[in-house]
Amino acid sequence: MVKVFDPQVTGKTSIDGFYEEFDAIEHPFKSPQFLTEAADALARLNANKSLIHDKFAEQGGWASVKSTFQSTQSIILERRQTRYGRISLRCNFWFPLQHSKFEDLERNIYAYEMAHNHNFEFMTIGHHGTGYYTDVGVIDPNAITSYDEQAIEISNRRRIQLCEGRVLYFKMFSDIHVQHPSDEPSISLNLVLDSSEWEREQFEFDMDRGVKLGYVRQGSVERAISAVDFCRFFDSPAASQVLDKLRDQAPFTSIRNAIDVGASIKVAA
Repeated sequence: MVKVFDPQVTGKTSIDGFYEEFDAIEHPFKSPQFLTEAADALARLNANKSLIHDKFAEQGGWASVKSTFQSTQSIILERRQTRYGRISLRCNFWFPLQHSKFEDLERNIYAYEMAHNHNFEFMTIGHHGTGYYTDVGVIDPNAITSYDEQAIEISNRRRIQLCEGRVLYFKMFSDIHVQHPSDEPSISLNLVLDSSEWEREQFEFDMDRGVKLGYVRQGSVERAISAVDFCRFFDSPAASQVLDKLRDQAPFTSIRNAIDVGASIKVAA
């Protein structure tokens, strides 16, 4: 179940200070005491309102921009090895919908109104603005038995606002949520605690109907499936070698399924 923290802390810290404080936590990883202290450390970092400005000021050309922007609305602030593994800090930007002809594109960029789970464990804190509202729930990930539409029980439903200073903790796979557009431009900070299961796929859900839909169409997966769609139209040894290699190495089942489903849909080169 999504955990909510409203830390009452004093003072602020830098990214270096945050990692020092995080590394000093003495409780078992992801235990209730650990999460409380991690939320407090994140809140002290969140109080540093020059944090994002300083990160942009560090940019030194296209190479650094390319390595910093994870997506069109997310930047990586830092990645470091800690006693608890490799921990990432990132910043997300959330904007109200403009209600223009590009509204569908905006919804896709921010994943608004798309219920999903995650293949990583993370905390998020409201950094600036009113923040988004999110409807959350819990599923049993072991109940997912196929990649097709499937009825699934969703429990512990509620609506939460990621207001400034509030921390939400999401468990991977079992916690699902759908984000609604923010009322004003807002920023959140994410602390990615565990990404060890990134090779397992995320799924989309229809929370109103209690249905698991397809997999989340992540950028890397979509690019691989596009490559499959391209290669399968060329009945040539080179294209077959690409597909065979991809089938052996692809971490996601959806990619391997795309190769198998399209195996007979080829035309002569």
